Amino acid sequence: PSGTSYGSELTAPTEGSVSFDGAEYITIADSSDYDLGTNDFTIEFFVYKAVTGKMSIFETRSWGGDGFNLEFSSADKFEWYDPSLASGNDLPMDTTPVVLNSWTHFAVTRNGSFCRMYRNGKEVGTAKDVGSNSQASDGTPRIGISAADANPFNGFISNFRFINGTAIYTHNFTPPTKPLTTTSQ
Repeated sequence: PSGTSYGSELTAPTEGSVSFDGAEYITIADSSDYDLGTNDFTIEFFVYKAVTGKMSIFETRSWGGDGFNLEFSSADKFEWYDPSLASGNDLPMDTTPVVLNSWTHFAVTRNGSFCRMYRNGKEVGTAKDVGSNSQASDGTPRIGISAADANPFNGFISNFRFINGTAIYTHNFTPPTKPLTTTSQ
């Protein structure tokens, strides 16, 4: 979202967001910045999901490899996979479907050994203690499609921010109301 007011009161996409129509996606140059090791981190964004179904938001792994996979399930629930941090479905997941055609803020963080997920500033799912597991990414990061060129996103994403070295959110918070900015570490 752009302008001076963001959050759940928005009912339609606004200028400044990136539109995904299910056929387009963003590829990001691969970098060791996505190999987080045991660092704290934050990944956050606003999302406006236009249709129901399984859709990829952000993935840094090759198909079946190590890295992040942030996606909506076929039941429109936000999920987080990272086999280098935890096996199977052990990372926090949102058990409530997202409301279609409405802006929602999501954030996933690692603070020390704990991984957490937040929806509109409220912690969802169950925090996961990943101990000293080291996060690695072996694929080319993509926004809007999976590593297998499947599950394309249909809707809008705004203010996507990836921060290596800082867990901005460690407790419930008020979602941002201004454009996201860079942070110092």
